[in-house]
This record gives sequence, structure tokens and C-alpha cells, in this order.
Amino acid sequence: MTPADIDRVFGRGRLRMVTGDHVEVFREESLPGERRRYTKRFLATAAGDFRHWTEREWRILARLVGHGIGPVPDVVQFDRGAANRPALVQTYDAGITVDHWATLLPVERDGALLRHVFEDCAHWWALARHCLIALDAIHELQLVHLDLKADNVCIPFGPADFNPQAPGQLLSPRFEQIALIDFAFSLVSGESLTRALPIARQTEYDYQSPRLLHALEAGSRGDLLPTRQLDWRCDVFSLAAMLRRYLPDPEGPLGGAWTQPRQAQARALVRRLLEAHDGERPAQRPHAELIALTSHPLADAELAASLAQGWTLAIRSEVVGNDSPTPVTRIALPVSADVQSHQSAIARLDQAKQGRVRARRWAWVAAVVSMAAIGAPLLYEVWSVPRERAATTVRTALPTTAPAQVLARAPAPPSEAAPARASEAVMATVPAPAAATEAASAAAAPAAAPALVPVPAPVPEPVPAPLAAPLPQTAPAPPEAPVAVKAPDRGAAPAVHTPAAAAKANPAATARAKARPAARPPAGAPQSRSGRERALAWLTLRGPAPRSAARPGLSAWPAVALAPAPVAAAPAPATAPAPVQPLASRPAPRSDEVPAPVPKDFAARASELIATDLARVAQRAERRVQRVMNIAAQPDNGWQDDEIRRAASAMRDTPDVPLPVAELAAEDSRLLHEAARVAFRRGNAREALDLQLMAFGANPLDADVVSSLAFLWLKQVPPQADVARQLALYSLSLHDAKHPGGRIEDWTTLAIASALSGRDRDARNAWFVTLALAPQPERQCRAAVNAYTMHGERLRAPVEALLYRAHSSGRAEGSALCEWPPHWMATRRAR
Repeated sequence: MTPADIDRVFGRGRLRMVTGDHVEVFREESLPGERRRYTKRFLATAAGDFRHWTEREWRILARLVGHGIGPVPDVVQFDRGAANRPALVQTYDAGITVDHWATLLPVERDGALLRHVFEDCAHWWALARHCLIALDAIHELQLVHLDLKADNVCIPFGPADFNPQAPGQLLSPRFEQIALIDFAFSLVSGESLTRALPIARQTEYDYQSPRLLHALEAGSRGDLLPTRQLDWRCDVFSLAAMLRRYLPDPEGPLGGAWTQPRQAQARALVRRLLEAHDGERPAQRPHAELIALTSHPLADAELAASLAQGWTLAIRSEVVGNDSPTPVTRIALPVSADVQSHQSAIARLDQAKQGRVRARRWAWVAAVVSMAAIGAPLLYEVWSVPRERAATTVRTALPTTAPAQVLARAPAPPSEAAPARASEAVMATVPAPAAATEAASAAAAPAAAPALVPVPAPVPEPVPAPLAAPLPQTAPAPPEAPVAVKAPDRGAAPAVHTPAAAAKANPAATARAKARPAARPPAGAPQSRSGRERALAWLTLRGPAPRSAARPGLSAWPAVALAPAPVAAAPAPATAPAPVQPLASRPAPRSDEVPAPVPKDFAARASELIATDLARVAQRAERRVQRVMNIAAQPDNGWQDDEIRRAASAMRDTPDVPLPVAELAAEDSRLLHEAARVAFRRGNAREALDLQLMAFGANPLDADVVSSLAFLWLKQVPPQADVARQLALYSLSLHDAKHPGGRIEDWTTLAIASALSGRDRDARNAWFVTLALAPQPERQCRAAVNAYTMHGERLRAPVEALLYRAHSSGRAEGSALCEWPPHWMATRRAR
């Protein structure tokens, strides 16, 4: 290894990476302990202008990060550029590329020298397995990389403080943190593709799928349809080509735990990948099956031990590597203007064809509606004639001198069969001539007493579905008001029928009404609503709390306004009944009864802030947090706790630029934050996260809201450590009068998230800070043990470091939670 090789892989100075003329990539200068950053920008060259691909890569990365996809680099910032400078996208270091692992890092172990770690059988299988896991994650979002090769796959190294110049130090790849880079020319479902991908055929390295080459050729002629139809099979082909490069020579000697059966099994995997590419697209992706195939060899005890054991860099090795044996992506010339105009013409023809199809569909709809309008009167006539004949038969059978009364019943709950039953009851009991005479007399003599008909009680205005709160199921029904019905004999006084009288007059009808099923809600009414919808209702409708909010333990739940319940009118006097007002003439609701407008989409704003600005703000906060953790990393002494407290309090002395939000909704944010707290107590971590994201979008400057959001990201399955870490860093930089040194919960979240993301040193130092800030060290021991219990072995080393410091400093003497050695270590040693 040369000093240039060591600097290219492990250096911290500014360095331009090997790329093509169309793009430049710089490794930015960084301090020890600070994460390295890479800046990328596409350029305008004599062959064409490629600058617009920078923004496209940023959009794709932001979408992947927003969906919680792990195997992609974290975005630091995106600069749209200006007239005199191109746009740029900056990301954190995703690790050493597979290309550099294979060409610049010869390793040795137990006297055996390997050109790279993938010459070891276990590491080859680990590379295959974790590449499939990473591809499964992005393919789940209908994204195809299309440029998968060794210089676009990154694997971080461990430990984080590895020094290549120190002799005897062990180095190992962290396959579980694998990441894919260079998404500018990827294909995203739903992403508009208005021009051909500028990828040319690579003749030096056969890694491009034949499907991709066919689509690129069609795209160069202006036909983008084959490109839009590409799928995950292209990436599977490229993965097979990369894995095949690192297989041992079948004619050469075998080493690195390779045997003939293991080599045959590995070549069978490569053939299986190629078969998945060549075959028809199945209904279900074969990724799970392929991952299982790669997991089986790693269960072998010999390979598992080799994978867990580290390597020593063979710095003095004579193995010679070059800058990039994997050729850079070849770029095709931009599509000419003639081809672009031809492509536009094709697009216009497609739109015209779609317009004709839509016109034909609307014509069919209009024809069906016209036929229904013409046939409805005919169907009504066919339906009404038999019913009139039946009514005539009933009239002839009834005595003409008996006064017929209309059965007055309280309005029944709405149901599908209610209108039919009501019409049958009226037609069976009211003679048609008498009813007609009633109507004529009422029209001719307006001064006479008004004829009353059964009219249902006024129904309140419906609340829109997203805002309507569910009514309590045990709410009592409103009292039924008596309804007066005019008899055919105008000389008699109007009879008043109460529900009891109606039951007495017609017991059979009353029995049928009781047996009738309960009313169904309207078709558009929500049956049950999530916490997000309830929170929206709380933000828009303020009023008395519902019965569900009065459960024990939820007294702090925000008030929720219910839909206005119908108010029962007092019974009218029997002697002078008031005329019933028709529904159409009811007064409009008062202004205070109209629901407020739906609030802004706080969740969308939160996702945008996390995807675009959070990494930049967290990076600035990380520099100040590192100063505190560097003090905590020193050997334990008597004055160290005071130094840590002073350094933690000084973090907020430097004013910081918060997340850019034009308008804040502090009150709405607190309501949503409280709703998320209750949802989490109910055991619904996903609902709690949705509500907390909305609270964060409403007010991203509230330290309490940001702290809880970071905590909830760790409670997801799987935990999203990188986002939680950035939010914890950002929360520690926000001003909080109650916690001048920062919340201990934020330091705890930072410790757990750092351990889950492979930053063991930061995790250990963050635990040390919590131990210095905690008024009761025993509580931090409990939190650390609980974190280890929940997240497993990745928390073992930093948690053991915390417990050892608590034990050695005497902070928690006699505490069972801070015991040393911990119980799991004693159990492991006993075994």
C-alpha cells in the first residue's frame, strides 16, 4: 500500500475523486471525530449539459431517506446553485466502496495474505447477502438503480477509530451498514422522465443488463417507453456480474476457506441471479428466496468465525492496485433537438389518443344516463298501476261511514326498508278519495286549521367526514314529540297521537317497529377513526370532551367537539298545534356552528424538513456536541462531571439557525404532541409517530416535540437510528430554559442511535454524559440495561462501558442495576 492509497481510503483532507468529465466529486476536509462529507455536482461539458441531474439525484435520495430506507447515504445539504455556479448535493460518507476494498486494501491474517477481503469465502457470501438486502429495500419502493457496480456500493469499516498507521490493529467490514450511492440515473416509479438517461454501453465491463441496453438504444431515438418499463431484474443482473468478478479462478488454487463444494454453491447463486433476470417477471419478487440462499452458507461455523474475526492491513504488501479497476460510468451524448421534437410529437399523439378514449367513455356514460331518464317514468307506471288497483280493492271493502285515521308514529331511524313500510301503512289505512278531498279543501280554505302530516324532526347539518367525531354509542335518544294528524271529518277536533297512543291503536305496527334493525350510519360516515383524524378534529372543532376522553388515566386528553346533537322540541299543546316547518325552510346554521377549515398538512412539512434541512442543522449541532463528548471520553476523575455540565450548558451560547419554517402553530403542536403521548401509552407506536410528525411540522422549534420525535423513531420496527440521531442532535441545540444542559433523554437517544448506526465511540461517550448529568445515576443504569434488552448486542459494548464507569467511580454503590460485571457478562463467562 502506498501513502496515496491510505489517504484515498482513510484521509480527511480535501480530495477530488476519480470520475468522468461530466461530474466532479470532492471529499471535503474534516476534523478527527467528524463524519466525512462528499460533494457532488454535474457539469456542463462540450458533449452536453448535465447539470439538471444533480437535482434529480437529490430528489431521489430525499425520497429514500423520507421513507426510512437505510442502505443509502444521509443527505447533508442541497444547493440549487446560481447563474455562475452549478447546483451541488452533499452527503455523508457512506463507507469504503467495494472497488476500494478490492483494489487498495490487501489484508493478512494467520500468515495468509489476501489481495482483498472478498477472497475469503465468508466475506464473499456476506457481500452477496447484504447487497440483496439493500436492493430489496429500494426495489420495495419501485426504484431501480440501473448503475450497480463495485464503485457504487459502500461498506463502512470498523472500529470507527481505526488507525491504518498503527501496527497490529484489526480492521473489518461492517456489512450490516452497506449503502448504495449514485442514484442520479436511477428509475423511480412516479418520477417524471422527460429525457433519455445519458448512460452509454460499457464495453470494458459487462455489467449492464441486456434489457437496459435495449431501453437505452430506444431512448437515444426518443422512445422512452422501454426505459419506463425497466424493473428490478436489471439490478439483479448487475449484482451477478459484480459477484462473479470476486469468485476464485476455477483453474487456480483455492484459499480463504474456499472449497470445491463452496465454490460450486457460489457459482450456482450467480446462475440463479441470471435466471431471475432472463425469465419473465414473476408476480412476487424473488429477493426473499435469494437472501435465504445466501444466509445458509453463513450458518457454517467456520465461515461465521471467519466473518467475526478481523484483518490486519498488509501495508508492506507487494500487491499492486490501481485507482479504479471498475470503469466509471460511460456517458452518452444528449438526445438531439430533432429527436426531442419527434419525442414530443409522439407524446402529443398519445395524449390525443387518450383524449379520444376518454370521450368515448363519457359518451357511454351519457347514453346510460339518458336511457335511465327515459325508462324511469315507464318503470314507475308499471310499478304504480298494481298498487292503485290494490288500494281500490281496500276502499271498496272498508265502510264509508267509519272515520279513517292516519297512524301517527315518531320518525323511525333511517333504514333501507323504512320508506317502503311507511308508504304501505299509509296506503292501507287512508282512502284515496278522502285524502284528495283533504288536499283540495286545504287549498281552497286557507283560513281553516292547517292539515298536519307526519314530518320527521329536524336533522342537524352533517359535519364533514374528516372532522366529524364519533358519537357515543350509549347516548340516549331524543324524546319523541307528539305529532298531530288531521282526521277526514273537518268537523271533529284534530286528534293528537303520542307514541303510547299509537302503540295502543296499532300493536302490530309497533311490534314491527321494535323488531326493525338499528339504523345504519350514512354511506360516507366514518365507522372508526385513527388518532391522526381525531387530532385534526381537535384542531378544528373545540368544545366539550366526548365520553371516550373521560376514561381513567386520560384526564389530560385535549377537549374534542362532537357533532351537534339534535335537540328535542317540547310537546306542542293539543288544542293549538303549531305548524311544522318544512326542512327546506329551516334557518341556516349559525356562524359559530360552521366547522373551521382543515389545517395545513403538517406531516408533509415535517417530511420535507427532515429530508432537506435536518441533516444540515444536525451537522452544525454535532460539532458542539462532540466537544462535550470529548470531555466525557477522558479518564474518570473528580472534576469531570462539572466540566461536562458546563460544556453541555455552553452548547446553546452560540446562536444557531433553526429549521426554516415561515409560520408556527405552537398550540396545534402541543395538542398533537399530547395525542401522540396517549397513543404511545396505548401501545400504538406507529400512530404515535404519525401524530408526533404532525406536531413537529407544526412547530419544529419546540425542544420537547423534537425530543419525543427522536425517541419515537427508535421505537419503530426496525428502529430508524440515523433519523433519530439527527433529531437528538438538533434537540440538544435548541434553547430550553428547563434543561440548560440538554435533556438527559436526548443524550440517551443519541447514545442508542449512535450504537445502532455503528458509532460505538459516540454511543459510549454519550452514555458517559448522561451519567454525569443524571441526578440519580441508578436511573441511567436502568435506561442502559433496558436499551440493551430491547436492541441487543449492538448496545453491549457502550452499555458495559457505562456500567463499568458507574461502578469504578462509586456513583451507584450497592445498586443492583449498576452491578459489575453485569449479569449477562457473568452468564456468558460461565458458559
